[in-house]
Amino acid sequence: MNSSLQARWGRLTLGALIAAQMLFLAGCQLNGKYVEEVNLTVDASDASKIDVKNVNGSINLKGGDASEIKIFAVKTVRATSDDEAKRFAPQVEIIAEREGDSISVYAKYPKVRWGKSVNVEFTIDAPAGLETAAENVNGAIDIKNMRNGVHANVVNGRLKMTDVAGEATGETVNGRVDVLSSNLTGSGSFQTVNGEVTVKALQCEGSIDVETVNGKAVIELPPTFAGEIDIQTVNGSANTDFEVDAAINKKNHVQGTINGGGSASIRMNAVNGSVQLKQVKGQEPA
Repeated sequence: MNSSLQARWGRLTLGALIAAQMLFLAGCQLNGKYVEEVNLTVDASDASKIDVKNVNGSINLKGGDASEIKIFAVKTVRATSDDEAKRFAPQVEIIAEREGDSISVYAKYPKVRWGKSVNVEFTIDAPAGLETAAENVNGAIDIKNMRNGVHANVVNGRLKMTDVAGEATGETVNGRVDVLSSNLTGSGSFQTVNGEVTVKALQCEGSIDVETVNGKAVIELPPTFAGEIDIQTVNGSANTDFEVDAAINKKNHVQGTINGGGSASIRMNAVNGSVQLKQVKGQEPA
């Protein structure tokens, strides 16, 4: 494991352990439940960025043509009784606030102690041209059709990006990373500790960097892709469908150029798992 990935693993794993302990303590004997839906609309006609944060629950963010952000949040409070859960629910606020040209969306509530837990599921429609940032602790992140750069990280949960454009970065500790795009126009960096990383692009104009510790890594690119590649693993095999002008061609390490080389580069690094660089098949991300 390289030093940067090892440092991120240690930092994020500590956060995951703390979050898991809080959930365990808060989740004992919680027989009561209260669910409430919240709808918010925010004018984003002159905004440039959206930043979404969550602790427990999913984030689903989809880009479109509208000039406003529509937020649908489902907050679920569990407590020792239904009445206790209902009394606590008003303290769970769904916030959408603006600072400069950035709009932040998050849930705000007091520190959850013994006898309560909070889960918030975000479904958000936003202008596709906004730069996107998303963070979550326990729960998946699913981002679609955001066209001006996407940066997302999760501790415990799957990270999925579909038809994103611009620079894209994604990181999770416990979960897989899936990137499915018609055209990756910017550079991409995708990492996990425990899980697989898959990247599929029908067209690719940028460079891609993939890292995983425990799991395999797969990148699918069009046959016409031209650039440098460096794919390697410690415990596993390195394979590619492309014809490579190889400087290194070993069972666990392939380095060289594809289709004469170019400015784009593909880097894949795994510890316990195979790495595969494939030629894409089919016309639609799946």
